Amino acid sequence: NLNNKNEIDSMVYKIKKKYKKIDILINNASYVGSDDKDFKKDKIFYNEKYENLNLSNTIYLTNSLVPMLKKSQSASIINISSIYSSLAYDYNLYKNTKMRAPLAYGVSKAGLVQYSKMLASALGPKIRINSISPGGIYRNQPKKFIKKYLEKTPLKRMCREEDVANAVVFFSSDLSNYITGQNLIIDGGYSSL
Repeated sequence: NLNNKNEIDSMVYKIKKKYKKIDILINNASYVGSDDKDFKKDKIFYNEKYENLNLSNTIYLTNSLVPMLKKSQSASIINISSIYSSLAYDYNLYKNTKMRAPLAYGVSKAGLVQYSKMLASALGPKIRINSISPGGIYRNQPKKFIKKYLEKTPLKRMCREEDVANAVVFFSSDLSNYITGQNLIIDGGYSSL
């Protein structure tokens, strides 16, 4: 449970006991709020639980594992962010759906991208750090949301898990050994319009 620092410590302890080094760390945990019972209609509603999981605890976990990453000959940290790290919500997409667009989600993901850039500067040349910002990933969203979303997306489809996985493979491999501090946007052109 990445919401619990004691459980993070326990996981790190088990990893250190079993392995001498880590080559790749992929931070993919995220709280998006689809089950957020506290969400209010107020568009500026802010809840720290997004910040805790999406940013603070990701930083805590990463810092705990940096010594093991430094022992690798090709260490890479990949942080999964979101297009909402650099774009504001288009609330019209969510109109007449039960979907939520919490302000804190985008704010915490923006922090994660900036953390990636700062960490790349601090830990280079030993460790490369990059982030990936996917667009909306298809999750059986309401048809009216999908229709509006595709109208704004030049490739006329939503992101798939394999689109993100391919970018993770790229940043994990030697194909990206001269890339650090970058945020790769995978959104089918959504942010280009």
